[in-house]
Amino acid sequence: MTNEVQTVKNINPMVDALLVPGTALPSVAPGEPQYKAPRTTLINWIELNNTDAVGRTVTMHVIPPGGSAGVATKMMAQALTSGQRLGILSGEVILAGYTLQLTADAGAVVRASVSGQVQST
Repeated sequence: MTNEVQTVKNINPMVDALLVPGTALPSVAPGEPQYKAPRTTLINWIELNNTDAVGRTVTMHVIPPGGSAGVATKMMAQALTSGQRLGILSGEVILAGYTLQLTADAGAVVRASVSGQVQST
């Protein structure tokens, strides 16, 4: 018997990306999503910053093409205390054409940054 070494190549490498760059969140669904996946995307890190004097809740939806935000698309609802900054380690995968939509229960008082990796080809 012979030992053969096979090289496995990453056919579709991932590239680091800032998906949502420090955006003030609206209280209602935005006309345009904060992020539309051009290719398969992995969310690595979500950072939320509540700048309000009272607690707020952030909701995140991953919406398929032609779809809308609803119970089936909700990936997260996160309560934040007054002035709280929170980092969340994620692992959510967004398929090509899907969108990421974040809202807060009051507009312009919570900021969000989302980083991850996008399939390069």
